[in-house]
Amino acid sequence: MLVKRCASQLAEALDFMHSQALVHRDVKLDNVLLFDHECRRVKLADFGLTRLQGSEIGAMSGAL
Repeated sequence: MLVKRCASQLAEALDFMHSQALVHRDVKLDNVLLFDHECRRVKLADFGLTRLQGSEIGAMSGAL
């Protein structure tokens, strides 16, 4: 149930961003903030690589 709650909140955040024509580009565990052990409050962080949907971008550096 906790994973479902966390995933649902993360999906809602991404859905909102996409409704605003924004793409996060750096979704990873380090950028998901959990505020309690029951996952009642989950936030997406680090919007430094966020771009408008459809905009041209260069290759991401630091890829393994």
